[in-house]
Amino acid sequence: MPDEPEPPQRDYVGISVLIVAVLLFAAAYWLFPYVQHWVSNQDCIASGRVNCGR
Repeated sequence: MPDEPEPPQRDYVGISVLIVAVLLFAAAYWLFPYVQHWVSNQDCIASGRVNCGR
């Protein structure tokens, strides 16, 4: 009786890369407003103004 070939195993590398890319995009989208506020606050402080946090 001849040996039957094993069915090919699934390759999850492609879907894993896609999931990681989507997660990185979502994290960047979520963090962008916080970083933008922090940078604008630093610009305000660097220009010598006071009450920058309001």
